[in-house]
Amino acid sequence: VQGMLDFDHVCRRTQPSVVAMVYPFTGDHKQKFYWGHEEILLPCYKNMADCIKRHPEADVLINFASLRSAYESTMEAMKY
Repeated sequence: VQGMLDFDHVCRRTQPSVVAMVYPFTGDHKQKFYWGHEEILLPCYKNMADCIKRHPEADVLINFASLRSAYESTMEAMKY
């Protein structure tokens, strides 16, 4: 994720392209990243439904799941 934010910043985007993350192994929380030299907090959700509900403007999903869980998480995302 940090690499994506760094690329956005170098390309002079005004806003990060990453708006949220889904990580089912912990509760909802914020994760610290850097936007240039500035610290930003990105929301991290326990489930896909909450993420989709809170960020309806998001139209791209990047799946970093491991091989064992990639199919299941992709099928869940396709429901939305």
